[in-house]
Amino acid sequence: MKKHLLIYGKVQNVGFRHWLYIKAIEKNIRGWVKNKTNGEVEVLLIGSDEEVNNIIKQCECGPSSANV
Repeated sequence: MKKHLLIYGKVQNVGFRHWLYIKAIEKNIRGWVKNKTNGEVEVLLIGSDEEVNNIIKQCECGPSSANV
């Protein structure tokens, strides 16, 4: 499965990209994550349906310092 996400809220300068990178490595998910100039975080997730859906649910909250 491949999913392209735009995550917005307080998601920059709070460790969101690093947090997501660690989660993706743990779940064997490939792709990329980057900051956008408008304050969003853009993500491409590639992996099994179950793991990608699981990490998307986790992204709805993000790390404790974020406000998604």
